[in-house]
Amino acid sequence: MNDSGFSEPVIFLRLADCYRCLHTRILSFPKASRYSLGMRLEQSLLEIVEVGYLAQSKRGTSRVMILNKMDVTLRIFFFHLRLAHDTRCLNDAGYAELSGYGVEIGKMIGGWLKKTTESEETKTAGRPR
Repeated sequence: MNDSGFSEPVIFLRLADCYRCLHTRILSFPKASRYSLGMRLEQSLLEIVEVGYLAQSKRGTSRVMILNKMDVTLRIFFFHLRLAHDTRCLNDAGYAELSGYGVEIGKMIGGWLKKTTESEETKTAGRPR
């Protein structure tokens, strides 16, 4: 909780932790990869954050669609992460740490998606046809 009394959802705190870790790791990428693969990693993670805030502001099927986009963008992040590791831009420790954040964030997205889907099914089940 910050000074204003506003409590940030945990997923955004983990995304911020992941970004800080990623940012320091990208600084040690070789110059050619820093501005290509490093930038793609950073962009995909920042897109996850942006889409997450958008999902937070929506309800129902709109939220489900946005959360699916968030999940796909996380998969793209993992793909770039594997490429960075395979090309030795990212060492084993960095890969393990960032993968750990990614897995945790993925579980949170999955839980959010499940909760939203179940909520929608409950609402539509009570409606007359």
